[in-house]
Amino acid sequence: MKKRFAFTLAAFLLLAAKPVLAQEGIEGIWVLDRLVQNANPNMTDAALAIQSNYDLLSDDPSLECIPASLGRVYANPNSRLEISYNGSNLQINYELFDLRRYIEFSDAIFDSEEPSTRNLTGQYFFEMGVSRAEWSGDELLVHTSHYQPGFIRTSSGIPQGANTTTTERFYRDGPYLMLDLTYSDPELFEQPFTIVHRLAADEAVQLPVYNCQDASYDWFEQLNNPAELPN
Repeated sequence: MKKRFAFTLAAFLLLAAKPVLAQEGIEGIWVLDRLVQNANPNMTDAALAIQSNYDLLSDDPSLECIPASLGRVYANPNSRLEISYNGSNLQINYELFDLRRYIEFSDAIFDSEEPSTRNLTGQYFFEMGVSRAEWSGDELLVHTSHYQPGFIRTSSGIPQGANTTTTERFYRDGPYLMLDLTYSDPELFEQPFTIVHRLAADEAVQLPVYNCQDASYDWFEQLNNPAELPN
């Protein structure tokens, strides 16, 4: 009986530790190492119509210090992100535009109308949607909906719609943190598509302040290198 009890207790402690182990594997400051997969989605006629009317120099929300989409923020080269977890909440901070994303761990269907992301001045961004998180073994999943229309890829005007949903899957691959970002929207895309990011650990102890103030491409182009990392 004592041996059976000891085995059961050990098994319970091992299972209980899994979220902690996963949390330790993703926490810290990371920077995009490369886009492993960034294929063009098969767009519907509705999406192609939006794309045909897109003008980078006037329609890119980034010119107004607004994140164009979750996918656009993750694909930005040379800008860091910070992940932390306190037991019931996940926080992802982004250097780009000083974004702060607060996400609850929940199995519930989305019932909040408040965006999960705001900047340091308290401005909320529906372009980043409403999110919830859950653990799946050692992987962290973040599900997001209630998006405001934006652009997944600002260089070519691939749109994001009000009915778009995403799932972020974070998992470790050796020293790297992998992020599979899957987009779904039957009104815009023929089938779901996934963008795969590889993130490397960064030596910074805290995120620098971005302090976006100027709506022009002079500052914006300094952080972007389309030839190296298409977005």
